[in-house]
Amino acid sequence: KNTPEPYVLEKIIKRGYFIADIFLEFDPKGKIKKNFNVKGSLGNLRLSLLKKYEIDKLNLKFDFNEKNLSLVDINLLLNNLKISSNKINIKEKDNIFFVDGVFENKNFELDKNLNNLLSKNIYSNLNIDEINFSSKNKFSFELNKKLDFKNLFFISDIELNNLIFKNNLEIKGFFPNIKNQINLNNHKLKIDYSKEKLMVEGSGEILLQKKSDSIKYTINKKKNNVEFSSSLTIQENPIKIDLLNFKNRMNTKTLVKFNGEYNPKKKLILENISLSEEKNKIKIDNLDLDKNF
Repeated sequence: KNTPEPYVLEKIIKRGYFIADIFLEFDPKGKIKKNFNVKGSLGNLRLSLLKKYEIDKLNLKFDFNEKNLSLVDINLLLNNLKISSNKINIKEKDNIFFVDGVFENKNFELDKNLNNLLSKNIYSNLNIDEINFSSKNKFSFELNKKLDFKNLFFISDIELNNLIFKNNLEIKGFFPNIKNQINLNNHKLKIDYSKEKLMVEGSGEILLQKKSDSIKYTINKKKNNVEFSSSLTIQENPIKIDLLNFKNRMNTKTLVKFNGEYNPKKKLILENISLSEEKNKIKIDNLDLDKNF
């Protein structure tokens, strides 16, 4: 019978120690009954996971039976990054392992392998160059015998210290000094991901042009289609709308609110935009921006 605990441990453990209290009962034929239970701890483990990630200095307590493996008080280094978790559960059914739990991390920086994994499953259209963050996370996923992920779900509260990614938005017509990269600093984020749907709410500083502005936003992504709403406060950067002959005054606070959609055809659709600068107010509806804007 395939149970989750011996299979997973056999495949990934490279070094460490094991202490356990084992309860076994045998039937009249000498076979172990299904009511077995093993409780114990693992310490200073080194693991190789998915041939891409090294886990070191893993310490935890465990409790497992025929169908369930429960891990508590978990501390480890993932590619030299510190992660802790209060509890993770693993259940097996029909050769599929169902995993759920919570974990925290501080000052997390994505290496190339982990970034490739997340970009494939979560942010396929976002070309990330650098990222540093701390987070508290609740998650679940399924894992088959080949260690392939399926049905990933997570909710995260994130303190984003720094994020740099490629600017794929063709909005130079609004922001004359827009950069090829966008930099987010000191953001508070809430992320909810399940069944190829991603929801992000956040606020913080954004370096879109030469000086930092402040921004609040909500993003909903389903497959390759992205819906968004945002408010951007600009004071030391230019903004202009040629068709309205509008250009803001430097060092005067301008509030820009907009919502719209970005689709796989590389078109940015702004359903409405509003600008407020002292007594001046402008509103635009249903503006389509292609890559030539």
